[in-house]
Amino acid sequence: MHFVYKATSLFFTVLLSMTLIGCSGDNGSNGTSGTKGDTGNGALISIIVEPAGSNCSTGGKLVKTGIDANANDILEDNEATSSEFICNGQVGTNGQSGTDGLLALVKISAEAVGVNCDYGGQKIESGLDLNGNAILENGEVQSTSYICNVTPISQPQVKVQATISRGGNDSIVSITATSDVVFDLVSSSDKDCNTSALYSCADLQIESISNSQKAKVVAPYTSDRFIWLHNGQQTSKVVQPNQLHFLKRSAHQVVSFNNKLWMIGGYGSSGYLNDIWSSADGITWTKETTATDYGARNDHQVVSFNNKLWIIGGYGSSGYLNDVWSSADGITWTQETTATDYGARNSHQVVSFNNKLWIIGGYASSGRLNDVWSSVDGVTWTQETTATDYGVRNNHQVVSFNNKLWIIGGFANSGRLNDVWSSVDGVTWTQETTATDYGARYSHQVVSLNNKLWIIGGYGSSGRLNDIWSSADGVTWTQETTATDYGARNSHQVVSFNNKLWMIGGYGDSGFHNDVWSSADGITWTKEATATDYGARYNHQLVSFNNKLWIIGGYNSSGYLNDIWSSADGITWTQETTATDYGARNSHQVISFNNKLWIIGGYGSSGYLNDVWSSADGITWTQETTATDYGARNNHQVVSFNNKLWIIGGYGSSGHLNDVWSSADGITWIQETTATYYVEINNHQVISFNNKLWMIGGFNNSGYLNDVWSSSDGIKWYKIEKFSFVFDI
Repeated sequence: MHFVYKATSLFFTVLLSMTLIGCSGDNGSNGTSGTKGDTGNGALISIIVEPAGSNCSTGGKLVKTGIDANANDILEDNEATSSEFICNGQVGTNGQSGTDGLLALVKISAEAVGVNCDYGGQKIESGLDLNGNAILENGEVQSTSYICNVTPISQPQVKVQATISRGGNDSIVSITATSDVVFDLVSSSDKDCNTSALYSCADLQIESISNSQKAKVVAPYTSDRFIWLHNGQQTSKVVQPNQLHFLKRSAHQVVSFNNKLWMIGGYGSSGYLNDIWSSADGITWTKETTATDYGARNDHQVVSFNNKLWIIGGYGSSGYLNDVWSSADGITWTQETTATDYGARNSHQVVSFNNKLWIIGGYASSGRLNDVWSSVDGVTWTQETTATDYGVRNNHQVVSFNNKLWIIGGFANSGRLNDVWSSVDGVTWTQETTATDYGARYSHQVVSLNNKLWIIGGYGSSGRLNDIWSSADGVTWTQETTATDYGARNSHQVVSFNNKLWMIGGYGDSGFHNDVWSSADGITWTKEATATDYGARYNHQLVSFNNKLWIIGGYNSSGYLNDIWSSADGITWTQETTATDYGARNSHQVISFNNKLWIIGGYGSSGYLNDVWSSADGITWTQETTATDYGARNNHQVVSFNNKLWIIGGYGSSGHLNDVWSSADGITWIQETTATYYVEINNHQVISFNNKLWMIGGFNNSGYLNDVWSSSDGIKWYKIEKFSFVFDI
């Protein structure tokens, strides 16, 4: 590199006037100016970097000067008149090292949904590494900031389908993966162990598992054991095997919050509930807590407001409630107030509208209500009106739609309602219609989806309903379907979530439900769960024997039966006998074994039975024994397995049973076990399939059952359940 500097030559003409001292005369005239001289050439300077060498041992600069003879502003070699090297000085001795400075550290971690970030985000902490361990510790943090998500983020997920067989002192897990990857099945008694350091968890057990392998978890059936699937880099979400699905229930609440569905409380066969379950997809459910501080209740209200869930009122073992609880995460709950001015009630409605919570109507110890209360914080409540034109009611629905509150149907002192009212401020109400085509009902659900209001099911004059109606304006209603696959029900829950409607639980003609259904359009729903000669009867037995179907005994309006009918085609039936020696009975068992029909136990006019009868033709019967060691019972199961007869469970004078007995000849019986892990049961079904015994459903002290158990030997039983390991990606 070099630099050139240009200078202009100056020519001066000097006129020297000499003054002579003497007598002065007049000044003479000026002389004529001389001729102008030629412009001179510019002077140039060039500076060039000189590398270390013979001219400069440490390097430096070469400075050249000269006249720009050809006027091109470049100092060329033939124009240089002088050259001089200006060299760098010699390198000096290094000075003493200074004290090392402190390392600055930055730590970035995920920030959960809460006061710092409404929808979660990233937490950024910075500070100096005071102790020199290259880790930013809490005492070293000097600055904290947050980068928050603007909107809720849905985490992409991958699911690995799995099946668990639980029973005895262990559980067996199998998976169905997209490839034959070998995973680690990790189990621990610590639900909250650090998944980034999973192998340091308490009471740890690790088993390899793949499509072609099964893994065993050593834990009792009732144990609170937790399991994860690990693929070498990632760990799935935690699964608690003995809490894979919620109990059947009605009068519960389901709400969408923090990108999940949340189901809270209700009423089931065991009474009032206060468990909490959540689901990211509406199919796989996680039990968040078995019990909460706010107490078991039903007919309460749960609503999302100000980035929290709020539970308000309801009915529990102590009666009507008017307490208010809130939670930022759905798990930990804070009591905002023990009692409120609006009074204890249930079957009311709570809705978020115009940045306030609104409580409307319900039922209290004084009867049905139609007052309206509002709150900006969920704690302090203002009575907007003591009574409204729409009249007292409960089990109604209130929804926010098109910048208005809408009240639809319910139950009043006069009976079921199907009127529609709206309000722009929650105080003044306008009747949109006195009656609608969809008919009066209560305990129904109303939800907003795709710019329409949807009415689903409920209870009307004809009983439980499962019709669906929609409206774009709240006034004119269109029937979308008269009936749905999920069956008529009331006291269910319907919520809009992930661009679908979800219906969960409720009460129908068959009792409590715990099924889940979804619909993308409100019309098509997907489950995510004549007369004959022999006369009407129930609790009878139907069996295949000698290429015929045989109906034996049962119960009808005339009492216990012991007639026998047979059919070669299932259509035409022949009465083989009107009465038999073994006596009328129902809830007995008939089975084909060793080329004979066998009748075992049941219930007749004398009570529970444990006699055994056999027949080679279905008509003539021989009593093999009058009583057996296994005890009188009915609603039991008898099955042929491994060349033996097996009696499993039932109901006797002592109550529900879960013992197991076997016999090689139908006469001598051996007790295989006094009790099994599947608990006492009756009215169940047991069948032999794929070299196993399978037991399905039944009834016991906790109510109706829908579990499935299997056994390869009739003694050790395992409960079969399907679930998913979920990985965030």
